[in-house]
Amino acid sequence: MRFVSCVFIMLSCSLFLSNISIAAVKFLPEGLFVATGDRIYLNKPPISLNTLPTWQGYYLPDSGLTLKMEGKREKIDLGTKVLRFKPSLIVRTLRWTEPIDHIRKKSFIAALKEEFTQNNPLNHFQILGAQLINYPPSNQDEPTPAQKKKPALLVYSSYVSHHQNMIQIHMLVAGKKEQYAMTYTDHDRLFRSDHKRAQHAWNTLYSLRYDGEPMARYAKLKIAFSLGMVMFLLMFLPFFVAKLKDRRTLKLYLRRIKREQVKHMSQAKKKAKQKRKTQELFGKYPVKTPIFNLSD
Repeated sequence: MRFVSCVFIMLSCSLFLSNISIAAVKFLPEGLFVATGDRIYLNKPPISLNTLPTWQGYYLPDSGLTLKMEGKREKIDLGTKVLRFKPSLIVRTLRWTEPIDHIRKKSFIAALKEEFTQNNPLNHFQILGAQLINYPPSNQDEPTPAQKKKPALLVYSSYVSHHQNMIQIHMLVAGKKEQYAMTYTDHDRLFRSDHKRAQHAWNTLYSLRYDGEPMARYAKLKIAFSLGMVMFLLMFLPFFVAKLKDRRTLKLYLRRIKREQVKHMSQAKKKAKQKRKTQELFGKYPVKTPIFNLSD
């Protein structure tokens, strides 16, 4: 009895602590916010990520442009003029999912080229490189068992703004129902020369947490093919059963004919044997012809 009461108390405490931890998660409200450097949790879509301190952001849960964060305005003296810009991080939600592989790599790069050369053109936009990686990579904090490493696509691009090279880092990941594309934009020289600045950016890009992962490519086609084969077999199963039944009936009929043939052959052999015996008997004792004939 004492053991049962101890177990009940332990379960009650664990449930209480879990409720506290769940209640401690505070979802980011819609609209403007100022990041503190802590992790933010979004309700729509159900993702979370780290933020950069003092960055200002805007959260739109029901739009494709889900989250946009910008740093402080910076100035670069170009001699005759001053370039003002803000480093930024954008999180887009794509309302469909597909596996991150070489096929998705080609389509995503094509979408980036269309976006930044036609829809929202950037001066001298170009793709510098792209590679498939494990998300998060091994040099980052190891994920928990519930957050195993998943495939992701990393794409580097650049463009020119007021004769200054700008760099973009695109990270594409896929969940069970949606895809999430993050784009970090910064001044190329400042990003490469400031290690702390680059480290903050990479930590944010690698901090996204999301649920699930898509089915393998062509998995639905394989399932549909399997179901089609099952339906085909079910449709033609009565025909096959009837054929097998007819075949069995034919075998039984042939067996019966064979038995009857064997039976007839045995009876014929018996009759022939009996006939030979009769012939031998009458041949040994021949019937004599009568001396006189009876007549009227």
